[in-house]
Amino acid sequence: MDVNILKTVGQVAGIGGIAIGMIILVFRDVIRRNIFPNLERNQAYNLLRIILFLTWSIGVLGILAYVYIQPRPTTIIEQSIGERIPGGSGWILVGEYDENINKFVRGPFYRVTNTNYPSDSIFPRKGESIILTKGRQVVISDYKISGVAKWNAPPWQENVLDSNDYTGTILPKGTELEVRDVSMGHFEGMPFVVWVRIAPIPQ
Repeated sequence: MDVNILKTVGQVAGIGGIAIGMIILVFRDVIRRNIFPNLERNQAYNLLRIILFLTWSIGVLGILAYVYIQPRPTTIIEQSIGERIPGGSGWILVGEYDENINKFVRGPFYRVTNTNYPSDSIFPRKGESIILTKGRQVVISDYKISGVAKWNAPPWQENVLDSNDYTGTILPKGTELEVRDVSMGHFEGMPFVVWVRIAPIPQ
């Protein structure tokens, strides 16, 4: 049996145990005061009903409070990176680079956290680990038409991105990823667009 189920059952049972304990304490007090002989039969019956109802209500409220404060079901934002990226790998735009001034004019939206290369590079490289400094949308060419069939094709080669290319997955700032491929391209008079194909970092 799942450990979480056992934990939940145990906590609910604990609340039930508290409710039963309250019943015992209440009845002990009632018996000690010996008030039933002084009441008519209907009055004693109604008092008993009220005591049981109040005790039951407290128990139910306790359970409802417990259920309310429990974590909600996992959302897409809380899922593992691999589950959020269709096919486990996709492309993100990490910046725009102007070769005339030798620097990024937009971005870069990442920083390298681990590399096996001996020298530094202004661009990310295959095999490096990066962390996003800004949320990025995951793109796969024609995703809404052909799924992940074109997962390996750099999005800039399709000339214009449209709504069919966006997978709907947005990786938030702080997400750590592995670089699987890097592709850059540009049109005349425009800066280079720097695209990185990413995947979850192997555990």
